[in-house]
This record gives sequence, structure tokens and C-alpha cells, in this order.
Amino acid sequence: MALAYIRAIKDMCEGVNTHVRTFKGDIEDFLIDIGLYEGLALSPFLFNVILDELTKGIQDKVAQCMLFADDIVLIDETRVGLTIKLKQWRHFLQSRGFGLSTFKTEYLNCGFNGAKGSGEKVIMGGVTIPNAKKCRYLGSIIEQK
Repeated sequence: MALAYIRAIKDMCEGVNTHVRTFKGDIEDFLIDIGLYEGLALSPFLFNVILDELTKGIQDKVAQCMLFADDIVLIDETRVGLTIKLKQWRHFLQSRGFGLSTFKTEYLNCGFNGAKGSGEKVIMGGVTIPNAKKCRYLGSIIEQK
């Protein structure tokens, strides 16, 4: 049964043509021969399945993480702990040909336990990660306390 599903998914993904519409007109159709077609309804699901499988090893080592598509949330009680987790994730993903964008990465200090920040910085790959006042994750807004 699983082979039938795999064949059906492969058939939907192979030989897909698309085109781009611009203000100057449509660009000629071209073949998508790498990755998943973003217009395919199964693309987010397949991406999640693959990312989950690729990151099983790191999910066991780094507790308190949430994954959805290309959004990763890491949770820790300290900035130092968060820096360590970011380093582990970055190394793990790079060893598999992926990466974490320092440009798109930010952290949120919620202070739920009442502790104030001690001034440590969150650093990834030598870049200081900015502290956000609020962030949106899967449609929900999380704000500092």
C-alpha cells in the first residue's frame, strides 16, 4: 500500500511545468526538476515529513523544540542554553546540506519564571541574534511579559 502512495506522489511531482506571471507578461513554461513544486497541496506535508526525519537525531538531543515547515522554535531557560542549542542545530543541519539563516533568526525573552535577563547575548555563527519584543509563530503572536 505504501508503494502505491509513493508512486502517486512521485507522479504528481515529476515532469511538472510552471510559468511566472510578471507585470510585463507571462514567462514561457519551464520544467521544475529539483525540489518540490510549491503549488502542490502536499508540499508542506512532504517538507514536514522530510524535515522531521532529517532532524530526529537532533530533536532527541535538544529538548524543547517545535518544527513546522521551515520554522524552528527552540526553547531554553537561559540565553547561554539557547546559544548552545542554536550551535547544535546549525552544525547538525549544515552537516546535511542545510543551514540556519542568521538574517531570519531572532529570539524572544519571555521571562515567565520572573528572572530578568543577565545581559548575555544569543550568538549564532559569530553573529549576535536580535532580541524581538514579539514574534508570530503559526498565526499566534507571542509577546514579552
